Amino acid sequence: MKTKLNCEIVKDLLPSYIDRLTSDVTGDAVKSHLAECADCRGVYLEMTSSEPRFAEQREIDYLKKVRDSRRRIRGIAIIAGCAVLILGFTAFFIAKTGRRKAEADARTISELEQRIELPAVIYDEETRALVITGTDRYDEMVIPDKAEEAVTLDVQDDQFHMSVYIPLLRSRGEPLKTYLPAYISRTDRSIRFIRSCLKEGGRNNYPSETADKMVEINVRKDEAFMFRNEEDRILLNLGAGYWNRDGYYVQAILGTPHLAWGQIGLSWYIAGCLDPYSEFLFLTDPSASVPYDDLYADAGGKYENVTNADILLQFNVISRVCLDKGLVSKRWGTPAESSPLTRAYGYSGSPETYEQDASMSPIMAASFVGWLDRQYGFEALCGYCLEKQTFSEAFGTDFDTSFAAWKAWITETYPIN
Repeated sequence: MKTKLNCEIVKDLLPSYIDRLTSDVTGDAVKSHLAECADCRGVYLEMTSSEPRFAEQREIDYLKKVRDSRRRIRGIAIIAGCAVLILGFTAFFIAKTGRRKAEADARTISELEQRIELPAVIYDEETRALVITGTDRYDEMVIPDKAEEAVTLDVQDDQFHMSVYIPLLRSRGEPLKTYLPAYISRTDRSIRFIRSCLKEGGRNNYPSETADKMVEINVRKDEAFMFRNEEDRILLNLGAGYWNRDGYYVQAILGTPHLAWGQIGLSWYIAGCLDPYSEFLFLTDPSASVPYDDLYADAGGKYENVTNADILLQFNVISRVCLDKGLVSKRWGTPAESSPLTRAYGYSGSPETYEQDASMSPIMAASFVGWLDRQYGFEALCGYCLEKQTFSEAFGTDFDTSFAAWKAWITETYPIN
């Protein structure tokens, strides 16, 4: 026999049921009631669809969310008492009707759960926002037809909140039904990968609590670009620069007082050359107009089914062209490719590293960082880039010697005819 609950108990349990804080027995009982009661089901739908923010909102009110969470936590003790009563009630009926009847009821509840499963995707016609609540099944989501008209994407997950102005995304002609779930999944997996990479690879130097903060990602045409490590979250306002989401995330969680070649290089290296879910891999396009295209092709680089090794190769050949053509004075490429760190994107480094920063562009810094990783290991690299050690302490040699060795390797490995 199925456990019966009245409407008042179900409505009291809904906050904990939505947050998955109820026991299995209590959760099954709530699901059974929702399948039969239109009134409670309406309350449930309203509670699960009203939290996400839409296009007109600019900031997430984190303090409000914390307060709401604390109120729910205080209610757990009361809810737990209800759960105990329900458990006792269920146990009484199981004992009375026997194992066979209980097993039959369990099968019925399991089938019911599958039938009343609610979609995680909601399209709001008024705001034209595609709203997705927390789930780890991004690749399996079925987006409604009306989502093709959506102009904003709002995703609330347990580790990040993302608000995206969809026209800014360069989906390369792929329909939203396939592109958006893949994009959300890559964001989710990239954050997890970067956290794991820094915690494990730099475990003796890295404060792990920094990377576990909620990440607020805004890809909006009207947002001022910034990345910031705040007390309760990491804030990324990216705009059209969303393609370097992972790089800016790394820079934000580094939490160093300034950004010099080590921090910039590490962020680009992780985002492009280590992270298998980076947007670098999905937005790389062939172009015969860049001066490194032939060099990249001759070295075996490709523009289809791009891998992290291809991105590292691209960084290396770009660095080779930098050494041949010079930096900003020749104006042959983008600021990331051909402008020194002292000028690109306004990064000024520090007095201690100013001359070093002036000698390489962001992509050159990423190539040099990759070389240091292969020579000395990722933990030593984190020790220096997180400013826990000096260059000589981390690598056992001085900067000038290592930089000269890297340049000699680049020149020999990628000859220019």
